[in-house]
Amino acid sequence: MGTDIGGWQGRVTEIKSIQPGKMTVMFQWDSLSLKRMPASAIKRCEEKGLDWTMIGQYSEEVKRAEPRDALEDVDAIIDELSAQHAWDHLGKQGRRIQLYINR
Repeated sequence: MGTDIGGWQGRVTEIKSIQPGKMTVMFQWDSLSLKRMPASAIKRCEEKGLDWTMIGQYSEEVKRAEPRDALEDVDAIIDELSAQHAWDHLGKQGRRIQLYINR
């Protein structure tokens, strides 16, 4: 993403071994982290067909933390951000469509 994610948190969704001897922790961002996510990062992910609501990190890069929100908060911010970026996957044409819709 090219974004500093220090201090961001999420909920573990899966733990898997992609490389021999390396465990990858997949997690969904919490609502506070999603609110901090730059719109430019969401746009890049949408244009590349990537899921911006989740991330995978090697286990040694992840620290345990207590939840800061409820799952309902995550769902609400994902719905809000998804609506704002519904057309980003189309690149420039999508941005024009979004501007027209936002009038």
